[in-house]
Parts: sequence; C-alpha cells; structure tokens
Amino acid sequence: MGNTHRIASEMNSFFHSKRKMRLSVYIVLLTLGIVFSSCEKKEDGTVDVSFSTPYLSLVSFNHTVLNLNTDTTGSVQKIDSTTYRITILFHGTAILNSSDMPAQGLVTVFKPNDSASFVQFPFSLQLVNSDTFQFSSPITFTIKNTDVGFMRFQFLITTASGNSSNLVQQFLFVVDTIKPVVALIYPENGDTVAGIVTIYTTATDNIGVASVQLLVNGVITATDNTSPYTFSWNTSSLSGSQTLDVKATDRVGNSTTIPPITVFVIERSINYPPVIQNVTMPDTITLPPHDSLLVNITAKVSDPYGPGDIAEVFFYSLNSTDPQQKFEMSGDGTGDGIYTIIVKIVDTPFVRQTGTFHFEFHAVNNEGASATPITKSLTVQ
Repeated sequence: MGNTHRIASEMNSFFHSKRKMRLSVYIVLLTLGIVFSSCEKKEDGTVDVSFSTPYLSLVSFNHTVLNLNTDTTGSVQKIDSTTYRITILFHGTAILNSSDMPAQGLVTVFKPNDSASFVQFPFSLQLVNSDTFQFSSPITFTIKNTDVGFMRFQFLITTASGNSSNLVQQFLFVVDTIKPVVALIYPENGDTVAGIVTIYTTATDNIGVASVQLLVNGVITATDNTSPYTFSWNTSSLSGSQTLDVKATDRVGNSTTIPPITVFVIERSINYPPVIQNVTMPDTITLPPHDSLLVNITAKVSDPYGPGDIAEVFFYSLNSTDPQQKFEMSGDGTGDGIYTIIVKIVDTPFVRQTGTFHFEFHAVNNEGASATPITKSLTVQ
C-alpha cells in the first residue's frame, strides 16, 4: 500500500500533506477542533489529496460545554467547595500503515489562559479495517472553580519509529455560574446617619469581582471597581428613611444584590466628636541586647455619625524631643473602627531605648471635633 494513500475529494475528512502544494485551511470551532489539509486541482476539475501517515482525523467530545454547578450528565462531580472532578469521553479516527504500527495516542490538557500543559493521557488505537483505526476513551481530571473558560486538548499519535501525526485540537468550555459574595458592612439596618457617610462593603468571587455598585432607594448612585469597595454618600439633600443595597458583578457577568437595608438620615445640627473606646498595647517589654522589637498598638474608635466620619487617629510620644510630632495610625478600610501602628524599639551601641514611654492618643472627625485623649504607657526593660 506504500507510505501514502490517495483519497477521492468526495471524502468528508480533512487531510494534511508534507509536499509543497497550495494550502487550504479549514477552521472548525469547538466540536471539530482545527485540522489542516492540502490539495491540488487536476485538469478535469477534480481534487485529489495526498497525505502522510500516521494521520489523525476528526476528534469529537461528548460535551463541548460544561456547567460546574448545574451539570446533570454525571460529567461533573463536586469534591469540595472549590474542587471538581471532570470526566470527558472523546472518540476519533486515524489512518495508519502497517509500517506505522505499533502506535500510541496522547492527549495533552491545558487549563484556560495557561500555556503550560496541565495533564496528559495516553490512548490506544483499535483497528477497523486495513488502514483505519478508531479510538474512544474517557479522561478524568480535577479542576478548581477558578479554572473557567476554554480548556484546550491537543491530540497526537506517535509511532514506534518516532514519526508523529498531525496535531488536532479540541476545546471544552467550562462555564462559570458562581455568583459573587457581597456584604454591606456599614451602615447597618436601622442606623441613623448624617452628612457625608462613608459606606463600607466587601465582595469576593471565584474568578474576580469586576465591580460593586451602591444603590440608594433602588437607584445606582456609585460604582467602585477596586477593593476595598467604599462609597462616599452625601445625605445633605435627604431626610428620613432611605434604603441602601449593593450589587457585585464578576468578570463574566454573574451578579449578586443584597436585600436592601433601611437607614435614617438626620440633619447634622450638632458636631458630636468621635470616641476612643480603648487602646491595646503591652505595658512592659524586654528588649534583647543589640536587638530590636516590634510593638503592635491598636486603637478602637467610634463616631456617632459612623466610621466614615473619622478623619484621623494618631498619637504623640510625650517623651520625644518633639512631643507634638504626630504618629498616624491606619484603618483597614473595612469600617470596623480599628486603627493600628507598629512601633520599632531598638538597642544599638549608640541608642538604647529603655525606660517608660508615654503616648497620648487622639481622634478627629471630618468637622474637626476631637475625641477625649487617652494616655498609655510602655515600659521597656
């Protein structure tokens, strides 16, 4: 039979030639993969095709789209909250000479947006007639709920002599239907607010949050595309009961909107100051010789008009040569009223920071009203 076959143009398969001929490209999306054939036209108008063996023809999947959360075919098995076991059945046809045998098939799997292979599976060829072989096999692998989009599968046949077939690709689209998780941290249902209110929210998603929107009385009034998701709400033109809710949307359009809460807007007739509820820090530490220690200091601050009304939290070191130097404390952006700072205490041949140090803590709101200061002491031995 020789090393090549002549196939009439009426065949519905695609072919690949290693000879110098005009190249016609057939692109078949998703279910057919991508196959190349080359052919030349005879004087009588017919087309004949030559191709090299081993030749890998079409490869089909029993699924081209899988939904991790709603699949009912048994192709998806949920292992835990983030991991899924996928089983796909593929089948196809190959043409080989007797001299090509034995031969082995190999499928290489790529995760979405990943150029490195994820896993490989061998498959066997079953003889149908003198030169046609078929193959059919399930493959099973695990993915995370972040592995959504087009998974790529490359099919190749290699003979014992080292010859390789053409490369055929197939695709599986893994659908993301997991909705974002979103929460409104501040204000809470039933809170009274006034003036400029900072609204704190949180949002997470398995593939990423695209946006979080603030809705006031059912109308979108602001959008934040980056974490932390906070909004500045001016209530000066409002009075009485208002509804708030937030909507989070992920990168493929899944969205979640929380049930609305009700807040009460009042006129800010009195500028109430913030309150430093407590300061947490050690009373005594022991400084190792020629070493240093990091001391974590935390202040809990509240404000009658909400955490967004707190403009700054800081302290003075009363032992310092400049007792009016401010040491700013930072919030975490979640609206929980927690402010922190890390102080480094050092012992060097030139400086040994020992003794008792006194710190005076302050908080100021957006209108300039100051909290009652709190003084704390730290003894360094």
